[in-house]
Amino acid sequence: MVLLPRFADDDPDERYFDPAFGNEVRRLRQGGCMVIANQDVVSTLLGSCIAVCLRDPIRRIGGMIHFLMPMPARSALPSPRLAAHGCHPYGEQAMTELCRRLQAAGADLKTLEAKLFGGAEVVSVLGPIGQRNVACAQNFLHENGIVLHALDVGGTVSRRVYYQPHSGRVWVRRKGAERWREMGEEQL
Repeated sequence: MVLLPRFADDDPDERYFDPAFGNEVRRLRQGGCMVIANQDVVSTLLGSCIAVCLRDPIRRIGGMIHFLMPMPARSALPSPRLAAHGCHPYGEQAMTELCRRLQAAGADLKTLEAKLFGGAEVVSVLGPIGQRNVACAQNFLHENGIVLHALDVGGTVSRRVYYQPHSGRVWVRRKGAERWREMGEEQL
């Protein structure tokens, strides 16, 4: 029997207390979607994938989505390989789900601010998948009138992202970098 990995949005095994943040850190896996209305931090690891962080700054509710591809293949049924990577592997579907969950948690979609990460070209056999993922996310944000407040995309190396929706703070470290960078509006 082959055991498949779990990709639940709120997997209790994927939480730990981090004294650097003074809060719990919740790991978000590929294809995952998470909304947080307290001071917890959400973390994910990105290559060509995209993390979109959305936040209602008035209500201090926010969340993150981690998607793999901009859209499913035109002629094929959903890939069983991508299905193993969470419930939300495709860009527009994933971002729509995050907006739906934020609204259900009490966020006002008219006040959302966004931060966008990932989209590196780390897998050459997929072509410019990172660029296509970035374009998908930017188009969705533009079409929905969501203002982009921070951006760290592209390149050729992976990055780890920590996001605290309550405060809107984000920390990013690219592979090989010695230090974390806190991302703010000045990075646009």
